[in-house]
Amino acid sequence: SVKSMTTGDEIFVANMSDMYIQLGLAITDSADWQTGIYPDENKFSLRARFQQIEPVLYDPLFDAIPPMPHDWATSDRFGPGGFDMNFNPPDTTNMWLQLCVPIPGDSTSYGDKTLIINIMAQPEMR
Repeated sequence: SVKSMTTGDEIFVANMSDMYIQLGLAITDSADWQTGIYPDENKFSLRARFQQIEPVLYDPLFDAIPPMPHDWATSDRFGPGGFDMNFNPPDTTNMWLQLCVPIPGDSTSYGDKTLIINIMAQPEMR
């Protein structure tokens, strides 16, 4: 099963610093599920895109959020909007998420799950 954010669900991101930034993402807690590029038994995939409009597609290889440490946005990684974010005027983008839940199996655990992702910004030197 796959659930994607739709218009109205997106998370607004703005660079309010005084320097160019790049955004990074990591999963810091995934309950008793493992993370992966593709869902499998007891393995989920959480994907992210930084872009203004609702994504039509998510790329499993470039958009899957890894466990720690952070992966940093590029023109390909996590979409076009999470890197080289200007500060004057502040650049803004939206973060969109897609959750691919584990495939049912004998070892798949069910019930409420809390997944925690961490978003970081790092300066980009010019």
